[in-house]
Amino acid sequence: MRLQFIKLFLLIFVTLFFVAIVTDKLSQLSKSPTQHSIELEQVFSTFQTNSETDMPSQIARSIAITNLHWPGDMKAKLSAAQVVALHDGRQTFYYRLNDKDKTRVWEMGPFQNQIEDDVIEPIVIIFYFSFAVFLFLWIWPMFRDLETLNQASKRFSKHREISKLAISKTSRVYPLAQSFNQMANQLLRYMSLQRFLASTLSHDIRTPVTRIDFCLEVMDHKNFSTMKTSIQQDIDEINGLTHEFIEFSKLEEEYDNLDIKRHNVTSMLCSLTEKMQISSHKAINLANDCPLYWRFDESFLRRAVQNVIANALTYATLQIKIEAKVIDNNLLIAIEDDGKGLSTTSYKDVTQPYVRGKDIEDLGNGYGLGLAFAKVICEWHQGNLKIEQSQSLNGLKVLFRLPNIT
Repeated sequence: MRLQFIKLFLLIFVTLFFVAIVTDKLSQLSKSPTQHSIELEQVFSTFQTNSETDMPSQIARSIAITNLHWPGDMKAKLSAAQVVALHDGRQTFYYRLNDKDKTRVWEMGPFQNQIEDDVIEPIVIIFYFSFAVFLFLWIWPMFRDLETLNQASKRFSKHREISKLAISKTSRVYPLAQSFNQMANQLLRYMSLQRFLASTLSHDIRTPVTRIDFCLEVMDHKNFSTMKTSIQQDIDEINGLTHEFIEFSKLEEEYDNLDIKRHNVTSMLCSLTEKMQISSHKAINLANDCPLYWRFDESFLRRAVQNVIANALTYATLQIKIEAKVIDNNLLIAIEDDGKGLSTTSYKDVTQPYVRGKDIEDLGNGYGLGLAFAKVICEWHQGNLKIEQSQSLNGLKVLFRLPNIT
């Protein structure tokens, strides 16, 4: 990553440097000339016709040739009536022999020298150095954060390790780092879920397979009908387990179909209550009667709440209670029953796939996926699912918490 940074830095700097030079040259070419040139011979020829008293002393003067301590080649040029120029860096003097008096010469000057365009002034050097520093300070933090993200991706690919990225929220790479963390966490959760489901499924299938082996061992013409029925029940159980495994495995893939819209929570709970009350003699009491609107995916949340209500009806003694309310900008949907409940050590475990409360005598016919499904749906809505003891009915209480998604 450092090599890419150096290449980009040099590319931008050199490109802008040449653009500045070309722009400056084009600017100079586009300017119309405002200066006029004049031949020095013509100027000195006018001196020959004027007397020394008529010459402006600030421009030209006549001096004795003996005052010039020049080398022989320069005196030879002067004797040949040529114009000789002397430079001292900032000023220039011009000399020519006086045609009327060979013992004197005309001196004209001094003239200030113009700075050549190709001479690099210190201000130009300071400018480009400052620009290089600014370019470095502008680009380097982004490449530093990209290198941090690159190292994190390598650690994740090799060791499935997610470390906290030290990237500032003001960095241009911060949204990318957030997306990377979200993707990595989702992948880890998905892989962990797949391993858990596979190991749990293989473990749960062993029991009906063992029963099938036993039935085949003891099967004869006397108990054939009974053993056949038992084997068929075990096969149905295996089919049910594998079907639920496939359905739950595809759940993560349905996240892209999430459709968050504003819905009436009370209306959804009311329709679920009426639907499930028909097939149950246990009372389902809905505490809400006023419309309550919230943003969520109605299809998925409806399925999640329905699963929890079905669990509550399975373990309730006489009644369950459903209530929805908004507290601290969070939608809370509470489903309580008057069953035996769970021990506090089981609250966290029962939200895992294929896990059912070990301290419940009647486990029913489920596979332990209802609460796990509800937990995933809550996480999709950036919320969570909480299991606790019901204070009003002394059974189990399942609490949906959904924040306000804008």
